[in-house]
Amino acid sequence: MNKNIILLFSCILLIFDSTQGQKIEAHQKIHEKNIKIGKTLYQDADEEFKTLVNILVEDLNEKVPEDEFYKTRAFLNVLATKEPSSKYANLFSQYNVSYETYLQNLKKGFTENITQLSDEEEKVFQAFVVEAESFFEKEQKHKPIDSKHLKLDRDQYEILSLRSFYKLKAYTVVAAEYGWLDYAKEDLPYLKSDYDYYLDKMLTTSVLNSNSRTEKKLTKENYRFVKSPVFEGCDPNLANQELEDCTQAKIRAFFNANFDTKQAQEIMDKNNFMFFVHFDIDKNGKINNIQAYTPNKKLDALAKETLAKLPTLKPAKSNGEAVAYNYVLPFGFGNEVNDILAMTNSKLSVPVYPGCYKKLNNDQLRNCMNEKVSAFLNESSLYNEASKVLGQGTYMAYVRTLVTKKGKVKIVKTVSNEPKLIPIVEEVIAGLPKMKPGLQNSKAVGVIYTIPINLKIEDTNSTTLQKAPIFPGCAMDLNNTELYDCMDKKIRNHFRQKMAKSELTDSLVPGNYSTQINFSISEKGKITASDSHGNDEEFNSIVEEVISGLPSIFPAKSINNKAIESQYCMTFSFQK
Repeated sequence: MNKNIILLFSCILLIFDSTQGQKIEAHQKIHEKNIKIGKTLYQDADEEFKTLVNILVEDLNEKVPEDEFYKTRAFLNVLATKEPSSKYANLFSQYNVSYETYLQNLKKGFTENITQLSDEEEKVFQAFVVEAESFFEKEQKHKPIDSKHLKLDRDQYEILSLRSFYKLKAYTVVAAEYGWLDYAKEDLPYLKSDYDYYLDKMLTTSVLNSNSRTEKKLTKENYRFVKSPVFEGCDPNLANQELEDCTQAKIRAFFNANFDTKQAQEIMDKNNFMFFVHFDIDKNGKINNIQAYTPNKKLDALAKETLAKLPTLKPAKSNGEAVAYNYVLPFGFGNEVNDILAMTNSKLSVPVYPGCYKKLNNDQLRNCMNEKVSAFLNESSLYNEASKVLGQGTYMAYVRTLVTKKGKVKIVKTVSNEPKLIPIVEEVIAGLPKMKPGLQNSKAVGVIYTIPINLKIEDTNSTTLQKAPIFPGCAMDLNNTELYDCMDKKIRNHFRQKMAKSELTDSLVPGNYSTQINFSISEKGKITASDSHGNDEEFNSIVEEVISGLPSIFPAKSINNKAIESQYCMTFSFQK
């Protein structure tokens, strides 16, 4: 071999060894730091530390960043050393691998089947695998796929059709090669199976939704995937949920155009009123079994008379056959009610607050706006100005604003339990930045946005807080601002996960909900939800239950390093 080539090869090896050595040394330093933190946490509060580790281990079931993986591994190492006969010793043995090996094991777990596919299902699945491989090779070399591009069919219970299940499964298998699994996050636990297994798991947590007048539970024997009816003007090739949204929007538009609002206002002696109507679309696409739910028989009759004029639709289908389909939809009259109903229209995109990514969906944009407005209020002069004219106590205000077609925020009305607070609040709210306006059918529209404010003015002699509380999963060495931001994100993620469970929200009627909640973190890290203020008492109770169910938190510390109680206030919104 040429001597120069040998020398070059040796140099490459030396550089490679040097780089690898530096990487190993860096990992060792991080590991030692995490071990030190883990030992301190275990010594200070072993049970709270175990709660934190349990949460971190649960997160490992989905892809986590490299630093979080190594932190969890180090914490497991601490517990395995302290309690060698506990479950943590086995967990440490399982995760005592490199990050690369962890990712490989994770990918293997997502792509291996735990049930056998039938020949027909295997054929459908493999066809989508070929499609997915082609898609990723040609379209998605440098960025992850967005789930909306798959146009998956889900029914009113959020259950995938058979073909959509195998399509998502195939794309997930191929995406795993790229390390892009986030878009399939909600369905990942079931994608290792066949459709029958998936259906069984989904139905164990599902019951017939409020659109049905029966109380029967869904089973594999009585369940069937149903494609939505099609109103004229809606594309029948849309994904099922988009088709459902289009049909519902067309039905509402028809109702609004034909409903005698003036007569309804005279009947109810109100300018604004919302009610619900149940009806069926039969196998021939005709409306029947109309039942209005209002407190007045005359209004019942008026609503039924309007919907009876509905034109014939293309009927719902299941396995290619026409089937009956039932609805329970909100209707109403008056500008305020129309604003609320417009927010549920899938064709309306909510305003975009500066810093929020405009391609997020409506729920994400609304959550982002709530977080940005809360941050704006926290950083404003509201507390200082209010404390100059108000004594110690809790004060509430609700500011109804309009984000105009030009994106400017206009105050419509403000109510408060303290009149002196109203001009202070309005002056602060007037400083909200210009936003990208809401869009309906691609046209800018005004959108109503209500901001709840709960202000707690403390005694000036209260204990000084030196270190903010530390939520499980937040790094110990963050400063107070970073700790508050981390805790806010963790709590909101906990809220979204809990609200995704149908049993919490089954009793809520379709609509938009918002509340502001006060809660305290005791000197022992326990959370107590004191009170909440929002537009619906039932939603307030749900939020209080969710917040009370948060895990123990490492408490705030005073200037003399003693654990102290701390008070917090957060705003949450939800759309059903």
